[in-house]
This record gives sequence, structure tokens and C-alpha cells, in this order.
Amino acid sequence: MTDTAFYSEMDNLATELLTEFGSPATLRTVTVSKPDANGKTTKTTTDAAGLGVRTTNKKVIEMFERSSTIAMVVKFASEPAPESLIIHANETWKVQEVKPVKPLGTSMIVAFVSCVKP
Repeated sequence: MTDTAFYSEMDNLATELLTEFGSPATLRTVTVSKPDANGKTTKTTTDAAGLGVRTTNKKVIEMFERSSTIAMVVKFASEPAPESLIIHANETWKVQEVKPVKPLGTSMIVAFVSCVKP
């Protein structure tokens, strides 16, 4: 089996498990433009749909350097960034730290995310 075939298979398995055991999640990213000539900035909010599973498992949480309330396994088209928000199960969580798993040849990013209440 080639590396690409292996990673593709793992990507499919992650999607299957998140679909079966996870629930919809939204990645909300707010970007602020640089000040224009008048000193004004513009905020742009972007939402991306994905899947997530929340855990309070200490072994998963301990893999992060910063202490957190929960950890999540998420799958989005782009990597969550620290300070972005994840809306999952009617709760909003602020991303503190991200440990992405993006195998070669896959279009989605599966990541372990450390979160706290904003």
C-alpha cells in the first residue's frame, strides 16, 4: 500500500468515525483588517461547517501544553487557529492550542484541539 493510499484510507476512517460518533460543529474565525487611511478596521467573520467530538479524557487533555477545560477531535476544511471559536452541541469554545493531523493527499484536516469557554 502506498503512503497516499494509506493516508486516504485513514482520512476515510476518521470521517466515518466522526460521522458516526460526532456531531456537527462550526469553526468561526474573525479576522480584522489592517487600518485604512482613516484608521478604521473591518472585522470579517467566516463560518465553516465540520464535525466534532468532545472529550474530558485526561490523557487527551494532557497532550497539550496549556491547561484546558475540554479537548475536541474536529474535522474542518481548514485548520482551527488559536482564538478562533468552535460551536459544538450548542456551546461555544475558544481554541487555545491545535495539534493537526493532515496526511498527504487529504482535503480535510483532523485536529486535536484544546478549548476553554470564551
